[in-house]
Amino acid sequence: MKWRRVDDHGSDYCYLFPDPGETDRHVVAAVAAASFNSAWPEGYGWEQWDPTVEVGIHDVRDALPEVFGHRRLWEKDQVLGMDYVGGRRCKTYVYRERRGEHRGRLKLSSGEYEATRGDVERLLQAASDLLGRRRGRHRRPTGA
Repeated sequence: MKWRRVDDHGSDYCYLFPDPGETDRHVVAAVAAASFNSAWPEGYGWEQWDPTVEVGIHDVRDALPEVFGHRRLWEKDQVLGMDYVGGRRCKTYVYRERRGEHRGRLKLSSGEYEATRGDVERLLQAASDLLGRRRGRHRRPTGA
């Protein structure tokens, strides 16, 4: 997966581009898993938080069904909505672009993520690493 940051009239987004062999569905699952795994609880979330729970690309849709698909209160083009999930503050939203040169592409609301959780590059790198593991590509250790 690759990504490109864009400032769209004051809103920061990252367009997500699947690598060969990946689909949009894989990319959304990887972003959801990386966001959930790296999120920490806040407020009453500590009561729901289970630090032993970690999800991967293959089980994220079963483990977190409430964050996928269309919901009545979601915007029409939203494909992933993660606010507080399992007590964790995720704040991760992915949309499908409806117009312009990136029409049909996935876009992550990076400005909203960074305002609450920090650098979006770490999230996207973790998602990319999960996708690499799905394909059996492991990073090789460096050094002698």
